[in-house]
Amino acid sequence: MITERQGHILKLALDTYLHDNGTITSQRLFDGCSFELSSATLRNELARLDELGYLYQSHTSGGRYPTDLALQWFIEEFVLDTLDPDRFSDSLEHEFVSANPNQNFFYNFAQFAADTCDSFRNVHVGEVSYQAGLDDLFSHLDTDSPEIMRTIVRDIERLNERLQEFNNKHSNKEYLEIFIGEKSPVTESKELVVLLLKMHNADFDGVTALIGSKRMSYKRNISFLEASKQFLEKM
Repeated sequence: MITERQGHILKLALDTYLHDNGTITSQRLFDGCSFELSSATLRNELARLDELGYLYQSHTSGGRYPTDLALQWFIEEFVLDTLDPDRFSDSLEHEFVSANPNQNFFYNFAQFAADTCDSFRNVHVGEVSYQAGLDDLFSHLDTDSPEIMRTIVRDIERLNERLQEFNNKHSNKEYLEIFIGEKSPVTESKELVVLLLKMHNADFDGVTALIGSKRMSYKRNISFLEASKQFLEKM
C-alpha cells in the first residue's frame, strides 16, 4: 500500500512516462511537481517506490520505468472511472452505417480500430482472423532488442490459435479485459499490453484483441473498445 504522497509522485511519474515518451528522472519530476517537495524527499520516495515494486531502473545511472504493477494501479485509479465511449459512438455509426457482419466489415473494422488506437488489431470470428496495424505496434515499442522482437513476432504468428483457445474457455462470458506484460493469456512478450473484447450479437460470436506498447493511450483505447462493444451488440 502506498501513501498519498507516493501516489501523487507515482501519478506524476506515469504521466511523464506515458505522455512525454521519456524515462522517469527525479529532475523531470521535481520540475513538474505541483506540490511542495524537496529534491531529497523526492529521491527518497522514488527509492521507496522502487522497493515497493512500482518503479525500476534498468541501469543505476539511468532513469526509471513503471512496472506492470504501476500501470495496473494507474488504470484502476485514474482510467476506468473516466472512460468516455460516447466519444467514439458517432464515428463508428458513421463509418459503418448499414453494415452487415461479413468478411468485408470485419476487415474494415480491424483497420479502423488500428488507425484510431495506434495499435495492432486482431478480430477473430469463427475460425477467421482479420488483422491490421502491425506497423503501429512495432513503431511504438520501447525496445529494439532482436530477442524481444522475435518473441513478439512469434506471438503474432500464434495469436489466432491463442485467441480461439481463450474464446472457447470463456464462451459464455461477456468480457473486456486488460492484460499487462506477462499476465496476458494470448501473448508471451513482457513488452505488450493486450486488451481483449468479447464480440457477440445474434449473427456472430468472436473476440478482438487490441495489442500495443505500454505507452498506449489507455483511456482512449479502452473507451474505444467500450464503444465498439455497444456498437457490435446492436448491429
